[in-house]
Amino acid sequence: MMIDEFIELCYLEAKKVERVLELGVCSGDSTKALLRGLRDGKQGHLWSIDWGNIYTAKAVREIRQMGLIKYFTWVKKDFFKIPDEWFKFHPMDLIFVDYDDEDYFEIVRKCVLSMRKGSKLLMHNIIAYPKSREAIIQIMKNREYHYEEILKNHGLGILIKDGLE
Repeated sequence: MMIDEFIELCYLEAKKVERVLELGVCSGDSTKALLRGLRDGKQGHLWSIDWGNIYTAKAVREIRQMGLIKYFTWVKKDFFKIPDEWFKFHPMDLIFVDYDDEDYFEIVRKCVLSMRKGSKLLMHNIIAYPKSREAIIQIMKNREYHYEEILKNHGLGILIKDGLE
C-alpha cells in the first residue's frame, strides 16, 4: 500500500463533507490532505485535536503557509481531557483517528458522540493496533453502524452511522 493512496482517500473523503474531526496531527500529511479536500469541496472546516509537539507546530506553520488556515482549528489539548459535551456539540461528517494509544474504547466512545446519520469514522492502523478494531466492534453492538476495512495493507477501518439522528 502506497502512502499516496491513503492521502488521496483523505482528500476525496474530505471533499464530500463540511465538518471534519481529526485526532492526531503529527507531521500533518493527512491533515493537509483533509484541508485541501475541504477547500476544494464544500469549503468546510477541520478541527484537529492534538496536544502538540515540534512536529505538530511545524505542520501548523505549513498549513498557514499553504493558505489553508481558514479551514482549520487546532484544539491543542489532551483528547482524554476534553469533556463529552464538546463532542456532542460538535457534530461531524467525517472523523479521522490516527492515534496510537491503548484506550481505543474511550477514543471510539467519544468520537461516536460527534457522529450523525451518514457520518464516517476512519480508524487508521487497525492492523498494527488490533484493540482499535475491538473497540469499534464493541461500540457497534447496540448501535446502528456498519463497519468495513479498506486499504488493508495500510490498516484503515471505516465505521459508518446508519441510524436515526
